[in-house]
Amino acid sequence: MARRVVVTGLGLICGVGNTSSEVWKSIVEGKSGVGKITHFDASSHACQIAAEVKNFDPLNFIEKKEVKKMGRFIHLAMAATDEAMKMSGLPVTPENALMPIKPSGRAEFIHMVEGVMFLTNPGVSGDVRSYALTHRTGRTDIAWTIGRLFNELTRNELRMVWSVRFEEGLTDAVLSSVQRLQNFGIEGPWAVFVTLLGIKGYQLNQNDRIVSDPAWRDRLTLPDLLAGRLDAEALLPLFRSFWLCFGVPRPDGTNSLPA
Repeated sequence: MARRVVVTGLGLICGVGNTSSEVWKSIVEGKSGVGKITHFDASSHACQIAAEVKNFDPLNFIEKKEVKKMGRFIHLAMAATDEAMKMSGLPVTPENALMPIKPSGRAEFIHMVEGVMFLTNPGVSGDVRSYALTHRTGRTDIAWTIGRLFNELTRNELRMVWSVRFEEGLTDAVLSSVQRLQNFGIEGPWAVFVTLLGIKGYQLNQNDRIVSDPAWRDRLTLPDLLAGRLDAEALLPLFRSFWLCFGVPRPDGTNSLPA
C-alpha cells in the first residue's frame, strides 16, 4: 500500500507574498514578483532583476538575540513553518513531539509556551543533565552537560570538560534528530547551531588527561554548520571549533570520531 500523506497546513513566502493567502491572491490577480534587485548592489551584474521576498521582518517570528545566529533562508523557513503550524491547529504533545535525546533514566515533560520540553532526571548535584525542547515553530533545541564532576571523596568540584562528551553528545543529538525528521519525509539541507555556556575556568580533558589551560571565555557560539548530509565526519568542523574554545587545536590523529 502506498504511503498516505495528509497536508495539515501550508506556509508560503516568496516574491508575491509572505503568507499562503497573499501568494494565492497575487497568483489569481496575475501579479509578478520580479523586480529590480534591492538586497545588494547588482549594477555590475548582467542580470539585475529577481523575485525577492519583500517587507519581511524576521523579528515577527524570531527573538532578536537569535536572528543574527541564522541565515536569511532559515528566517524564511521558520516563518513559513509558523504559518503552517498555526493553520494545522495541531497541538504539540508528548505523543507527537520529537525527543532527539537518549535519556539517562526516566524522561519527564513540561508544557511551555514554546512547545514541549523533555528532560532527564536531575543528577546528584541537582542539575538536569540533558533536555530537548520541541518548539511550536518547528525548531528543536537540545542541551546537555559536558563537564563539571564532583570528587566523591573530597567533594571538591573538578573544573573539567570532556571532549568525548561533547563530540558523542553532538553526534547523537544531530543524528537522532535527523532520523526522526526523515521518518516524517523531511530531508536536508540541515543547519546546526552550537553554543557553549559556562566554560570559563574549565580545562579540556581527553583520555583522562588535561590537555589545555582554563578557558577564558564563559560563552561562545561556534560557526554555523550547513550540510546536505549529516554524519560524524560532517560534524568535524564543529569538533575542531570546540577544541579551539580551549586554546588548542584538535589533534589530527585524534581517533575519537563517534560511530
